Amino acid sequence: MSNRPIFWLDLDNTLISGVQDGPSRIVVQRRPGARKFVEHLSRLGDVGLCTHGVREHAEESLNTIGMRDRFSTIICREDLNEVVPGQGPRLGRPGYMFDDFPVGSWLYDLKATALGIGPDLWIQVDYFGPGSPDKDGLRRAYLELLRRVRKIA
Repeated sequence: MSNRPIFWLDLDNTLISGVQDGPSRIVVQRRPGARKFVEHLSRLGDVGLCTHGVREHAEESLNTIGMRDRFSTIICREDLNEVVPGQGPRLGRPGYMFDDFPVGSWLYDLKATALGIGPDLWIQVDYFGPGSPDKDGLRRAYLELLRRVRKIA
């Protein structure tokens, strides 16, 4: 186990957006700035993925956007199905979580339990998806991380 801090990232609507391209085909689109965001985080610690998407989707999406090698750990829906919000089990070591869902949402409760974190380690990222173009959401999330870390130090 690494002694470096870990940063957890959500996948859908945080790092990528799925765009419908025909009746049965979805094209994965990497969010602008995602590669730079992950590179900055990887200089500070380990980077893990915590997604409610299924493992096959997570692996394929990360491969499609060319970022699979950046993630040391993947927690996905199959793993989260074992978690009872507020009870456990814990699936990953505590660290900052970047997600488009807000504190207090059902997905926050699930992932926060799985990671053993509270609202102080949750950073909400602006939703990125069809009809919601990126407005520097990852850059602002990174600045929020730096603000929180400086406040602690």
